[in-house]
Amino acid sequence: MNAMLKASGCTYVSSDEPSIADFQLYSQLYDINMKGVTAENAFKDLPELLKWYNTVGGLKGINENHDNSAEVTGIKGFVS
Repeated sequence: MNAMLKASGCTYVSSDEPSIADFQLYSQLYDINMKGVTAENAFKDLPELLKWYNTVGGLKGINENHDNSAEVTGIKGFVS
């Protein structure tokens, strides 16, 4: 994915506008947080992926679903 983002020059997966693909991929990759791993550590050698991850993470609708609420924090205990 890092190479694809670099080659395309797009901000998001398929264009410069976010799509459902970005939301889906972000949600899948966000699971690393449940294991106590930060994106900065997981993607330290993948700069385009980290940039994309942080960009998508800042979109309206994402932060409202992926936060450090008690519900999300509680789930971490089951998957760690």
